[in-house]
Amino acid sequence: MVTNNSANIPTGTAGTILQGQGDGVSLALSTATYPSTATGTGKVLRADGTNWVASTATYPDTSGTTSNVMTSDGTNFNSSSFTGTDGITTISGSLTNAQIKALVATPIMILAAPGSGKMYYIFSAIGKLNYGGTNVFTAANGQTISLSYSTNNTITSLLASAQITQSSNQILATQPLISQTSTTYSLFSNQAIYIINPTAFEITGNAANNNTVAYSVSYQILTI
Repeated sequence: MVTNNSANIPTGTAGTILQGQGDGVSLALSTATYPSTATGTGKVLRADGTNWVASTATYPDTSGTTSNVMTSDGTNFNSSSFTGTDGITTISGSLTNAQIKALVATPIMILAAPGSGKMYYIFSAIGKLNYGGTNVFTAANGQTISLSYSTNNTITSLLASAQITQSSNQILATQPLISQTSTTYSLFSNQAIYIINPTAFEITGNAANNNTVAYSVSYQILTI
């Protein structure tokens, strides 16, 4: 402290701030200094070992789309879709009764298209029928709840037709693989992942509308 002004407020080093010291104790100035102006949109305060200074890099104001990660563009940080080739990400969710009964007309997208030159590689897929305890679904042979590239290239079943119609909780875990034979690249490149019913007929039954389906999908985004 250098001196006190007429209001008995301590004065001192430029950039320090006034801080409480406890009930009945005089105010004091901070040791560290702080910037006097907001130096740029998206910057944050960080310690440099002595004072608090604005960061050089900027940070996004919003978190962006679900499953986005913080990435560096070499200058600043951004919220962007995961594009690494090493990490494996898992997405989980559930389908309502109404969604299950409308999967032919309205497939459910769970992963947006990853971008040009990129594709999803699905490591594992788990589907669980949560039986509501009242009555069962009606599903003909071939009516499954499946994962698909876009809406017409089935990867694997989340639940088989025999499981969909059971009067108890059911679970199916698979490790899907792209065909080992030659396959058209455009069917997989920059394709969103959907949950579909790959037949022409909707799943029906369960008049109580209390059966649901949960899913968990582990995947990697490849640049290839």
